[in-house]
Amino acid sequence: MNNSRINVLLWLMGTLYFLLGLNTLLGFFLAEKDLMFAIMLMVNAAIYLFGLLENPENLNRRAAHLLVGSFFSFLILFFKIFILIGLWLSGIVENMCMLSIPVTNILVIFSGIVASFIYAATRKLFD
Repeated sequence: MNNSRINVLLWLMGTLYFLLGLNTLLGFFLAEKDLMFAIMLMVNAAIYLFGLLENPENLNRRAAHLLVGSFFSFLILFFKIFILIGLWLSGIVENMCMLSIPVTNILVIFSGIVASFIYAATRKLFD
């Protein structure tokens, strides 16, 4: 993985999580306001975007931000999946399953899956 690829991934993932966090914080587009989840998304965006502030010649430090951000994105993916499974199971117990998946959940799940592949590719730099 070269420096330009790491820069592009840092920009894309950082911007994606920043916009998701802003949307979750303010409830703009098909999202309910959730302060704590918005803070989690903003912290993840900060991990990616602070990687761009590292020295461009030091590839390992930028890749480390990409690695940690991808791992944190993967944790957020599991967090959202467990919440959706909990909602589904509570609907089964109450005999009225009204599970709906908002657009922000779909984006978080998709970006978490993409982040798992980024994590695997970035991990090869450190092995």
